[in-house]
Amino acid sequence: MRFPPLRLLGIAAGTVALLAGAKTYPIDPTSVAGTYDTQVTVVSASAGCSLPVEKNPTVVETSNNNTVVTLRHAGTTYGGALRPDLSFTTQTRTVVVNGVSYAMVVSGQFTKAALDAKVTLDYGTAPACHVVVRWVGPKQG
Repeated sequence: MRFPPLRLLGIAAGTVALLAGAKTYPIDPTSVAGTYDTQVTVVSASAGCSLPVEKNPTVVETSNNNTVVTLRHAGTTYGGALRPDLSFTTQTRTVVVNGVSYAMVVSGQFTKAALDAKVTLDYGTAPACHVVVRWVGPKQG
């Protein structure tokens, strides 16, 4: 018995991979670039540690064929790897505010319309403070 050839006319490559059961990623990671209306909340803090939080926008850019992400938030710039699934982790950044050094790392995930990230801050000594805050917000425009 002879079968006619299979034709996949008009189906995008990502759809073909999806039909085949493969994991697919968004085609255009540059779509994460833009400004996000970021809300900041404290998720956890070690005993005796507190950190004031405020709402600031987060400006996002991508570079190096969409493998690098840069986030600018409250006057500080963070950079790191942008993975094909639009998750990211920045390099540790030390920020000094009012004489206190904060070691900060941002990790999170972009969707087509939002940013959801966890920011880990370590500062002080005897004992050191460990605070985790969450940045969540929709993309503007």
